[in-house]
Amino acid sequence: MHTFLLTLVLILGVMSFITPIYGESTPLFDQIQAVAKNIDNAPTESVAELESLLEEATAMGDTKSIIEANVNIGLGYLKLDQYERTMQHFQESYALSLEYDYPSLAGHSKNGYGMVWLTLNDYTKALQSFQQSLEYFETANDQQGMAYATGNLGAVYDALGNYDLALENYLNAARINEELGNKEEMASNYNNIGTIHSSQNDFETAFDYYTKAITIFEEIESKEGQAYTYTNLGHFFSHYNYQDEAYGFYLKALRLNIELDDKVNLADSFNNIARIFEIKENYEDAAEYYTNALGIYQELDNLKGAINVTNNLGTIEYKKYNFERALELHNSAFEASKALQYNEGLESAIFNLSMDYEALGETSKAIDFKSLYIELQKVIFSEDQSENIANAQIVYETEKKDAEIEQKAQELKDQAARMRRQLIVLGVAGAIIVLVSILGYIIYKERQKSEKLLLNILPKKVANDLKVYGKTEPENFENCSVYFSDIVSFTSTSENLEPKYLIEELSDIFTTFDGIMDKYGCERIKTIGDAYMAVSGMPVPAEHHAENMIDAALDILDALKARGEQAEINWRIRIGINSGKIVGGVVGVKKYLYDVFGDTINTASRMESNSEPMRLNISPSTYAIVKDRTDKYTFTERAAIEVKGKGLLKMYFVDRA
Repeated sequence: MHTFLLTLVLILGVMSFITPIYGESTPLFDQIQAVAKNIDNAPTESVAELESLLEEATAMGDTKSIIEANVNIGLGYLKLDQYERTMQHFQESYALSLEYDYPSLAGHSKNGYGMVWLTLNDYTKALQSFQQSLEYFETANDQQGMAYATGNLGAVYDALGNYDLALENYLNAARINEELGNKEEMASNYNNIGTIHSSQNDFETAFDYYTKAITIFEEIESKEGQAYTYTNLGHFFSHYNYQDEAYGFYLKALRLNIELDDKVNLADSFNNIARIFEIKENYEDAAEYYTNALGIYQELDNLKGAINVTNNLGTIEYKKYNFERALELHNSAFEASKALQYNEGLESAIFNLSMDYEALGETSKAIDFKSLYIELQKVIFSEDQSENIANAQIVYETEKKDAEIEQKAQELKDQAARMRRQLIVLGVAGAIIVLVSILGYIIYKERQKSEKLLLNILPKKVANDLKVYGKTEPENFENCSVYFSDIVSFTSTSENLEPKYLIEELSDIFTTFDGIMDKYGCERIKTIGDAYMAVSGMPVPAEHHAENMIDAALDILDALKARGEQAEINWRIRIGINSGKIVGGVVGVKKYLYDVFGDTINTASRMESNSEPMRLNISPSTYAIVKDRTDKYTFTERAAIEVKGKGLLKMYFVDRA
């Protein structure tokens, strides 16, 4: 399996998201926009700087700057594939846009939503969001926004293979940008239109639009745009098997990326050229260009890129019949992929290793790696299912929050209308008193909601520390018990369920678990898909932490059994508990997450994975604490089991006495 590193044909219309200035700008607003221009090249650094500017805008009460910062922070997190944080910031910008009646800003927020759904391949949601975005822009008569939304609608139809509608929207976006004189966006639209015609094998029209795009980028002296279009032209000619012409355009893109010192795209250029040499069986030059790309990935600490290129270099050696060297390179990619838990690189390396061993006549090893390759594909499929579930949860939660935002905005508008009528009847002085009272009550209720939300996210002691001191320090906890559970056969069962129904089931089950944990003074730490994790003995120490957690676990089993007798699906779980020392603390700055660390956590997870359906499995350390409580529990000693990283380990099933 060869890992291809061709540069993707970029759809600039999807990512075009430069918020225009609404009314008079401020130095802070302009500063936010200046930082946002660097998101594509340095997302992590840009997000950190924008979050600092967001704090400054919040302190100043600069609403438009707050919205602008949230929009661009959302874009940064989208670039980093952190979808929940992305949606959090887009929702904040959307809520403020509705509250202050800025339809154009609301349009940009919804445009951001569409980007997330498009990235997650949820084309229905993407279409809905971009259509809503277009409607907001039309309300505000924001022509540039309309061009963005229309171009993005074209990108969705393009991804769906509906090339007629894609072309129609790309042409509409180009027409608007032509009227506005926005040459950079015009050129981006022309690139997209050229790509559509190329996919339809309309060679002449595609080349005509690419030529228009490159002419504009040269006119406005946009080296980034030129490099991007030359890369597209390289793909275009390579697609039609004109490899010499493709090489020429890739070389032009390479030179521009060197001038720009754009190392990410420079690595892509080296890869594109290397692939041309490989197609032409010029393996020496192919290896040289792949090696250049590898050097850049290593400089950028881009481990995945380095793994992919290492796989490619191994494939070159294989094609040169240097099987020992191919084996060495593919094994290096294999080990690096394992350490990084990078499935794509692992999949390629395993396949390549099977071919290497077969070529070397080591049939047994070749068969072993082919079997491993098949098993890995099953694991990747299972993980994809879990990722789809997680994405479905993001969709479900976003829909609920959007409904709340829109309802609240309407309530505020209705409230404002009522207050205006009161001003007429009662007079200005009386109305001011009423207004102050209402606003005070609203602030009080909103503060109550915020504090309740904070307590839902963080332990009470940690939340209080954050409110009083603005920070909380990590702590060591010597005596704790950790609970892990997951749902038996969850992936296979969930495949046939509607995402909304599945999320509602999980929400109902985990709400029950939360109530039981609260009853025994335990803290839910987090859920990951169908897995549930909780602790007892932190952040507030508990003398009977092990008993508390066992009692909670047994109650959970009873509750799940009772639920299964009436529900449509009889969900079953495995539970594991371990006791010992752990470290707890808050991770993150903008979106707090309380998490725990330590070997105790790993062992608790092993207890769960080695448990049985609807059984509670505890470790030797937990058993040592509660073994004398035969008045409450019965223990079933199990044969020692080989546990990864632990060796042979005794375990005990626990039931009520």
